[in-house]
Amino acid sequence: MSDSPNRILKQRQIRSGVYIYQTPRSPYWQAKVWVPRQKRYITKSTKETVRAEAFDAAIAFADKTLSTIGTVDINPRATRFETYADKYDRHLKAVEGADSRKYKDYHSSLYRKEAGIVHYFGDIQLSKITTGTMRDFLVELDIQREEPLAGSSKKKLIMTARAVMRMALEDGVIDRLPDAPKIAARDNPRVAFTNSEYMDFMRAARRCIERGDVVSGIKLSQHHIHIFRFIVHAFVRPTTNELFYLKHRDIQIKTDPAHLWMVIRKGKTGLRESFTMPFAVSIYKHICSRPGDLRGVAFREANMDEYVFMPEYRKRSYARTALSRIFLHIIREAGLERDEDRLVMYSLRHYALQKRVRDSKGNVSLNQLAKNAGTSVDMLERFYLKRMAPSSEIIAEFQRNG
Repeated sequence: MSDSPNRILKQRQIRSGVYIYQTPRSPYWQAKVWVPRQKRYITKSTKETVRAEAFDAAIAFADKTLSTIGTVDINPRATRFETYADKYDRHLKAVEGADSRKYKDYHSSLYRKEAGIVHYFGDIQLSKITTGTMRDFLVELDIQREEPLAGSSKKKLIMTARAVMRMALEDGVIDRLPDAPKIAARDNPRVAFTNSEYMDFMRAARRCIERGDVVSGIKLSQHHIHIFRFIVHAFVRPTTNELFYLKHRDIQIKTDPAHLWMVIRKGKTGLRESFTMPFAVSIYKHICSRPGDLRGVAFREANMDEYVFMPEYRKRSYARTALSRIFLHIIREAGLERDEDRLVMYSLRHYALQKRVRDSKGNVSLNQLAKNAGTSVDMLERFYLKRMAPSSEIIAEFQRNG
């Protein structure tokens, strides 16, 4: 087989489905074009011995082939955007599950009435969708609104549209994926708790527990307060894949100095290892204490594969939803509701990072803080610290040499 005159000596890809190659049989480069609808390659000699000239000849051959042979017996409906949007939606539903947040987000982006992707692109042939077409879609959305759509929302829509087209590319319906249009990013820093607001929140939580408040069938307990405090002293994101994915095997108690060593397995920025502030150790010991042990120092035998927070719920996304409802209940009890700049569970993480900078009088290493929290210095400055009021110590230090 190795002596075959038809064996390929050299091969170069020009674009998806288009190649040039050489064999011992001929001094000329050969062109090879994949025809999706016929599910086969068509080959032809370029009659060129110079690779650059063979490239041009192969491109011309590919364009001619795909515009004639490649379109024979194609059902136009099969190559419309809507057809592949439906196919992608079924695929994502099977992989992620109908109740998953990811599936619901993508499904909503695709099929939202009037502002949805399918509403705009549905009847368009996939091969006709370009970067410019996607840019026009975003402009049309802004025209329909009193305020322009947020940059993050635009990016999500384009990402969803390109996910559909990527599936079409894999099936050979299109030969390239158009670039995403550039979208100007506008920072929207989240709101953090102030020290007084955090204290009001915790006092309100204790009142709710003492009264025996029930939220969505869940009686509020000390365990829920422990979760809120843990976010503040461990810098974790209050998400399904970070806080609620932590298991006992992911946490170790360390000394000198006291801290918890955590393995965040499915963090937003990927796998990371991080450490907590000292008080997180006390919180974790209380969680692990035997029932009735008020000091929280006598450990029960923890199942290493059990989730640390709200382990009674196998479905972690529901555990997060349940805690969000409890959080909002306490916010109302504390009188911290407001129409703008609303406090959300993420506000606890923002408060944690700002508090660490304030308590250190600005001396904490932002590089280490960012690494520990699974973010970057740039993100810290743009989103977490941008709205932070400086402490009196920082102001005094700034004015000292003035």
